[in-house]
Amino acid sequence: MTDDPRRRVQRAQRQSADAQGDRISAAIPTTTVLATVSLVEPGAAGDGNARVTVLLRGNPVVVEGYQASYTPVAGHRVKCTYTASSQLLIDGRIIGQP
Repeated sequence: MTDDPRRRVQRAQRQSADAQGDRISAAIPTTTVLATVSLVEPGAAGDGNARVTVLLRGNPVVVEGYQASYTPVAGHRVKCTYTASSQLLIDGRIIGQP
């Protein structure tokens, strides 16, 4: 019996999501963190917006979303919230740093 290609893709997506959740859990002791936007992929998100990757304690993490009013740019320092369901969301850009 051969494995359906769709099931293989779904399994790979679940494994990737689980691994990302583990990386986030290992890197974050609190629910609010600061990170740096490291990669912005225009149009790559499921809704057609940019997919954003941040560096969080040296680890690249794809965020689950960001505020509609925020335009992500590589190098931006951002405040993120880590949710109980292993998702990292960008709350906004941090400015006025010394």
